[in-house]
Amino acid sequence: MMHRAERKYQVGAVTDEEEAKRRQLKGILEKLTPQNFEKVLEQFKSVNIDNAVTLTGVVSQIFDQASKEPTLGEMYGDLCYHLSGTLPDFNEDGEKITFRRLLLNKCQMEFERGEKEEEEANRVPEEGQTEEERLKVRRRRLGNIRLIGELYKKRMLTEKIMHACIQKLLGYDQDPHEENIEVLCELMSTIGVMIDHDKAKVHMDAYFERMKMLSCKQELSSTVRFMLINAIYLRKSKWQERMKVEGPIPETVGNKDSCVFLKERNESMDINGFHVLSSQVESVRRLFERHPDIAIGFRAKNQLLRNSCMNSLLSLIETLCQPLEDLSNEDLVEADIALTYVKDLGFRVDWLDKKLDQVKEKKRKELSGSAMLQETEESLLKLKRKCAELEALAEEQKAELSATRTPLSFDDVV
Repeated sequence: MMHRAERKYQVGAVTDEEEAKRRQLKGILEKLTPQNFEKVLEQFKSVNIDNAVTLTGVVSQIFDQASKEPTLGEMYGDLCYHLSGTLPDFNEDGEKITFRRLLLNKCQMEFERGEKEEEEANRVPEEGQTEEERLKVRRRRLGNIRLIGELYKKRMLTEKIMHACIQKLLGYDQDPHEENIEVLCELMSTIGVMIDHDKAKVHMDAYFERMKMLSCKQELSSTVRFMLINAIYLRKSKWQERMKVEGPIPETVGNKDSCVFLKERNESMDINGFHVLSSQVESVRRLFERHPDIAIGFRAKNQLLRNSCMNSLLSLIETLCQPLEDLSNEDLVEADIALTYVKDLGFRVDWLDKKLDQVKEKKRKELSGSAMLQETEESLLKLKRKCAELEALAEEQKAELSATRTPLSFDDVV
């Protein structure tokens, strides 16, 4: 998959001095936030990184911290980008050791490690493994793939590597495990806007055709199918992210008599437990005002899934609001799938079911009417051509008749 170095650098015995550096680096990393990035970056650069062992430790600690905070992948990608241009290179046994090379090796190691863990977990469930431990593994995989995606966006990893990751996660020889699909959707949401260009269109179309097929498989959980649908809609909307995951779910969720709970959260806002961008607030507010019981039976507590569901619902409504001539039958099939998932998770949307049926009927009539109009226009065109031919013939006949009626002159007679 990724380009392998002939020999990955292995860390030997760790001295007390190295351990002290690791603790120092860990302390600095734990303080890192988007708000104090520049300040902490300078602290990071001030650490005495004077050998390959310390450099390897830096890479490992960044990955470890990023895996604990998947939502901050962009920040850790920025950190790697800045450090790549400032940290020193080293030579060990004639082999050049660079931050970027160690980073590439770590990316490959973590990706393969995640694959192996999922294969083992699905083959033989680990005895005594708690739900908390499984969630920890899942969170680490999501954090790692998010960081890998961000490194690609910084041009620190190649596009070829990203395609290899996508193909591995899609599992073309057999259906992928649900965990791999979740990681795939996270990767697509991270790098889609950059990797989905004209030269890669054939590959991307093939990936999303496969994802569309997977989204129809009833044996997959609703959560995973929603993630696939969300990724499909994300591509359809030119990779314009609508919703961000932040904070806990408020107590007002599911309370039929409660008014809409609205709370600002930086770039996104919270409406009854669903995080939406400010541009979507009015639509979601009106949705809850007109259908106050819409989320009463909604079962999902995971914020990512909640936002994915709302994303699908808003996209579905937008689809139904499009002009009929812009709607394809494929759009309506996808709308049907999205509506099924939304209902499966407990949204009360019988009214939307009826609207979708109405749009389908209108589309059927529109297609039928278009076909009839086209047939009429073709017949009219044939008649117009025939008329033009008859008019030309009539003109010829008039000319001949006019010549025939011309009386003879004196000279003609004599």
